[in-house]
Amino acid sequence: MAINEIKRHRKILTLKREQLCYKDDYGSIIEDRWFKEIQRFIKTRIRPRLTKKNLVDLLPSIKKQLVKHIHIIVEQTNLEKKQNVNNINYLKPLEYEAFCANLLQQIGWDAKVTNASGDQGADVIAYKNNKTLILQCKLYTKPVGNKAVQEVLSAKEFYHADYAAVVSNASYTVSARQLASSVQVALLHHELLQQFAKKLSLKTKSKSI
Repeated sequence: MAINEIKRHRKILTLKREQLCYKDDYGSIIEDRWFKEIQRFIKTRIRPRLTKKNLVDLLPSIKKQLVKHIHIIVEQTNLEKKQNVNNINYLKPLEYEAFCANLLQQIGWDAKVTNASGDQGADVIAYKNNKTLILQCKLYTKPVGNKAVQEVLSAKEFYHADYAAVVSNASYTVSARQLASSVQVALLHHELLQQFAKKLSLKTKSKSI
């Protein structure tokens, strides 16, 4: 039961580790925030399920094993991701933008790639349920920084859009995440784009009822 829950969220956990771990000025990997995220996952996802099955008393004795399984499953997922990432890296930037637009089209969004010039920072514009979503797409080999957030925020304002997101195959810098949080811009890996867009669809549909 607990292992199935970990596997169900394996992609998100893998992305969380990528986002929360970083190297300090001395080259040491700092994992404090990642370990806190593991504890939060166990508390919010595993514990309620054990409680429902009247097995919560087992949690202290299996907690170390759960942490171990999380690390193992995340490592496996990360390895699979690295094996598949070359398929994405063969794309050119404009092809990556079309790839992201297609992901939205698959779930019912009217999405199109903008012109290379004069797009005001918008790579993809998508519409559904009378709402507009702007994407800035970054095919990078390094973490995405503040500039992408600033560009998509500018595009959101220019197009009077309802939502804005940066989508990338890479991770994001700490400063980019901080800025994005303060201006309500989503930072996504392309693997999570459809999940994000589906949530927006449900949100806008419920408001219209």
